[in-house]
Amino acid sequence: MLNELLLVERGMRDAGIGMTQRHPDVSDAGGKATLVVQLDAKGGIAKVYPLPPGVTPWTMRNGKHNSFPFVQVGIPLWKLDEKERDDFAKIQRTDTTVRCTALTQMAAVAQFDNAAFEKWPAAGLLKSLKERSGALKSIPNNPDVYIASTAIKHFLCAAESADGGKELLGQVVQEIVGHLKQTAQSDWVDIAASLLVGKKNKNEWKSDGALLFEASGFSVCIADSRLVGPLSAALQAASGGEETKEAETARATCALTGVVCELHAGNYPQPTLPAGLGQAYLSAVKNTATPASGRYGQFAADAMPVGGDVIVRLDAALRELTVPERKNKTWRSIPGEAPKKNDLLLAFVRGCLDAPVASVLMDQDADVPDYSEEDGNAATEIASSIAAFEKRTERMVEAVRGQFEGDFTKTPVDLMVLRKLDPGNRKVVYANSLSLHDLKTAAEAWAEGERNVPEWFTLPIYFKGEKKSKQMPPPHVSPLGLIGFYKRTYIRDGGEFANVASVPASEVLRLFLDVGSGSSLRVGR
Repeated sequence: MLNELLLVERGMRDAGIGMTQRHPDVSDAGGKATLVVQLDAKGGIAKVYPLPPGVTPWTMRNGKHNSFPFVQVGIPLWKLDEKERDDFAKIQRTDTTVRCTALTQMAAVAQFDNAAFEKWPAAGLLKSLKERSGALKSIPNNPDVYIASTAIKHFLCAAESADGGKELLGQVVQEIVGHLKQTAQSDWVDIAASLLVGKKNKNEWKSDGALLFEASGFSVCIADSRLVGPLSAALQAASGGEETKEAETARATCALTGVVCELHAGNYPQPTLPAGLGQAYLSAVKNTATPASGRYGQFAADAMPVGGDVIVRLDAALRELTVPERKNKTWRSIPGEAPKKNDLLLAFVRGCLDAPVASVLMDQDADVPDYSEEDGNAATEIASSIAAFEKRTERMVEAVRGQFEGDFTKTPVDLMVLRKLDPGNRKVVYANSLSLHDLKTAAEAWAEGERNVPEWFTLPIYFKGEKKSKQMPPPHVSPLGLIGFYKRTYIRDGGEFANVASVPASEVLRLFLDVGSGSSLRVGR
């Protein structure tokens, strides 16, 4: 994946597209139910509220340890016996109101587990925060950095008080219970269940939620992604100039760029990707979980020397392409050929990330469209669908036209399909670069081929709730919609269906882009 991302990053950089480069210590936090805890200058709780859905908070870490402001407490906050936790687990999937009632009843007798949090937070986290606080203080006059440094200051004030962090957690419990008694909203119930009761994992109860600490008095939430760039720059500036002998010996030739530089060490960045791919290492070619790939004893970053600054830029490029605002423009979920599996499509015009390339390649919201739900006026609907497909292509071309002078059709378009292979491994299964002219020509040929069907050619279609079939013309299918189309096979005279392995995206895109002389797309489906 690194080679393909390098081409993407270079194209975006040459086009002047801004990319937020993250410091290696700044990463995405997990997708757990999260309670934002706002602290005042004395370390007291000023306000608590659930983190809004869809927000992925950032956090600072030393590798996998000492995370802040996103903090996981490890064990449930309530002291309960096994039976009480098991009884609640039985109703965990029931109605929100039922769970809220059960939690408020438990709150009447449950107590905060003081003994379990006697030494919370750990000494390692406190040491790390003091070091970060000192580093960030050296960067003056930056309001975004000040938001983060103040959050650290207020948290340290709470953690180093007479009763330490356990008093803070005890107050968190009181706040959660107080809100539960006032509202049965699902976000509060989820947070209470995750933090107070926990989740059983391998016969051991663990906290399934997290806390996100911020300082009071700011209008910007600590989870705001706009803080990442300034904070990363501040951390980089604070550590700059600390040349060590170890760093000097780590300079070598980058395998991607051929430039002698300081090499990346440790784990690769883990951007959170959409379409169900989740947190993904930029490279997971070799790790200790796959010993067969390490016959030479080289794992992780040691398996492929890459410049540290290169890795940061690749991470920034991938994150920029996959922000939620660019869904159906530069990225979208597409069906994988395996049943119930999705891939991630990246598709963008260099220098014009607002051009909706992804919507040209696939126009179905559903991964596997159900054509038995179409209405009886299919000929009109199909014509409208093909016209809509052409209209989306026109909008994409016009978006690019407004950004470039001269022959804008030569502008490069990059396509890439990423797949989740295992929990830590994502691979590029297709990559291509073409011109806008080629993409436009392919789309026009696709629409021409869809229309080039004789009027007499129809198929027997069984509609839901009907026992007799109707003769219908072939439906409109967008290019990558072919994957979902072939995923479903109908049996028993069309009355039932089964999911099967489909044609891969790589083959579909080769077919779609094959617009040369003699292409099958020019003579119909």
